[in-house]
Amino acid sequence: MLKPNLKPFFLAALIVLLPLAVFSEEAQSHEARNAAEEIQIINLLNGLDLKKGQMEYILQKAKEANQVREDAFGRVKAQEPDLLKAYGGIKEDVSSGKVTVEKKEANCFHELNTQKESILKNAKATIDGIATEVEGALEPFQLIALDNYKPCIIPITTHNRIGQADPALGIGKVLDKVKAASSQQYAQKRDEFVTRITERIIAKIGPKAEIDKAKINAEVLYAFKKVREMNDVDFQVQKGTIAEELYNKVMPQKVSMARAEKIRKFLLSSNAVAVLETRLNEPAGK
Repeated sequence: MLKPNLKPFFLAALIVLLPLAVFSEEAQSHEARNAAEEIQIINLLNGLDLKKGQMEYILQKAKEANQVREDAFGRVKAQEPDLLKAYGGIKEDVSSGKVTVEKKEANCFHELNTQKESILKNAKATIDGIATEVEGALEPFQLIALDNYKPCIIPITTHNRIGQADPALGIGKVLDKVKAASSQQYAQKRDEFVTRITERIIAKIGPKAEIDKAKINAEVLYAFKKVREMNDVDFQVQKGTIAEELYNKVMPQKVSMARAEKIRKFLLSSNAVAVLETRLNEPAGK
């Protein structure tokens, strides 16, 4: 067991090298996080439709990446006795009321920290190189699927994207009512329709984000105008696109996971090794 005062040091190694779960570390057990990540990996693999040779190659690269992680963590872990000694000296100094730490203890701590950063930096560079090799082994359609993949537990594919359910789905239902309403009904219920969508969007954004309600209302009204002016056939064809465009215009933009990060997290993790080995050992045609 690591002592409590070592947690910040070793947590840094884990953050850089080990795959992070999509759920809170405090809220889920190690087994639950592993199970969630395995499902995410399986969903991604289902969308990538890898050939056997590709799976074998990625499995080999995943094992290489995990060996790099294990070696790096082992080297960081080997520093623990020296780190404990340095912490002991620093603790003694600050406990006695000193506002400066003895040069020897400070130098030792900085040297250990520099060594740790070098180990982690070199390991990350090696794994980044492996991720680049895996990227080169994927076909264009697989790269598109990878770019569009949103980590999910329940697999739903919409518009050729792998990921969570289309967030604009509820908006589309309101657009149906907007389109079906007569001129008189629309005039009477327009504000109600706007409020229904606006409140749904605001609830999705959450209380911590900055919300421009006037902008949301304006975008909703513009979408309604477009829908009302379309003929029925065009509306049915474009309804989903209009709903999604509206959603994307008003929702705060999230930073998407880069391709290389997805490869490291979902194709080069220890869980990826287990999933790929299981797939390759399955009877043909299953």
